[in-house]
Amino acid sequence: MAADSKYNNGLKWQNAPNDGLAKGFTDSVYWLRFSVDNISPEATRWYLEVRYPILDSIEYFIPDSEGEYTKEIAGDAYPFEQRDIDYRNIVFLHNTPANESQTFYMRIDTSSSMFVPLQIWPNDTFFHEIDKVKLLLGILYGIVILALFISAVNAVFLRDVMYIWLSGIFICFFLYLGGIKGVAFQALWPNSLYWQKISIPFFMNMSVAFGFLYCRAYINLRVLSLKLDLSIKVLAALAFATSLLCFIIEYEYIISISTIVTMLSQVICLSIGLYSWYKGNTAARLLICM
Repeated sequence: MAADSKYNNGLKWQNAPNDGLAKGFTDSVYWLRFSVDNISPEATRWYLEVRYPILDSIEYFIPDSEGEYTKEIAGDAYPFEQRDIDYRNIVFLHNTPANESQTFYMRIDTSSSMFVPLQIWPNDTFFHEIDKVKLLLGILYGIVILALFISAVNAVFLRDVMYIWLSGIFICFFLYLGGIKGVAFQALWPNSLYWQKISIPFFMNMSVAFGFLYCRAYINLRVLSLKLDLSIKVLAALAFATSLLCFIIEYEYIISISTIVTMLSQVICLSIGLYSWYKGNTAARLLICM
């Protein structure tokens, strides 16, 4: 690649926020530039982590000793196996020579939210951080899996359809969380680029559909109100249909629709819970707390 001056021509640079570039959903492509000064008498190894794993395409330009640039590409638009470091987030390894300053450039193009938080880890501190993150994620996923197991056991032995819907919620939430955290792309479908792209809104809408059905069964809406019961079944069907739209509609649109659907579902279920409580169903208090 050409030297440093090429990337400065025609670009209007602005200071980025300390917590990372955040531009929401946009069709624009953004460039980032930053410099690293190694004032140590020895070469320094460090890692650059992009702490938002669902960016589509990152082109990263790294200077060499001759003043030229090499390009590395990463993102969930490329197979996971192409990454140098097997981690849920995108990580680049660097070695900066002693008493030298280097300027790096990054080009980001994505259909997901344009959010680019960067973190520099000197030496091996990155791997210490990985251990902490793995522990926290392990606890979180362990809680979800335990809840799923208990719900599935209840569905089998109590023969109550309510626990089937609850199990569906846990499964979809587990996979949604894995997608948004980059774990699913790393461990479950590292080479399925299309599924990686649509899995997040798909499981969002599926969890909403199961949530409506669970709300209906838990409150026993058929007894409370036949009109509300019919309405909640229609909403569940619409949520299922929206999950199928993920295969048709562009990601930037379906993720916005899915976010709105998820927020509305929470308001609707809360309202139904309050109404049921008002009508004397004291068990509805637990649904409201959820």
